[in-house]
Amino acid sequence: MGIQTYTARLIYTNKLTPDVYQLAFELPPDQNIVFEAGQYMIMFVPQEGGVPLRKLYSIASPSYQTGAFDLLVKTIEGGRASEYVARLKEGETVMFQGPAGRFVLEKNERPKMFLCTGTGIAPIRSMILTELYKGLKTD
Repeated sequence: MGIQTYTARLIYTNKLTPDVYQLAFELPPDQNIVFEAGQYMIMFVPQEGGVPLRKLYSIASPSYQTGAFDLLVKTIEGGRASEYVARLKEGETVMFQGPAGRFVLEKNERPKMFLCTGTGIAPIRSMILTELYKGLKTD
């Protein structure tokens, strides 16, 4: 399945640090997102003049979660997308495209080691939660 366009509703916001937000978005009941852990979504940030700014954010939720997705967003003082994210209220809708990207786990039995900092944990979180779930389902 290729890149799709979604209108997702913000259902949960958690300010993890003074500049990092966890955002949970829910899709309409007639839509699902199919992605591989490690992929990202493109958020459309409304701008004056009508042409939205596009920001890429890695999906932080596991791939078995198909009716919703989580993002971890680091805000930057004065950043257009950062200001938009900081003002978002639960219940508001946001346009996205995705999933996209090729940063996914190789399907092999070799041990994995993950190194990341800050919001770089988002795709790794998705990978670990997905792999843990797969392991639990086979037992």
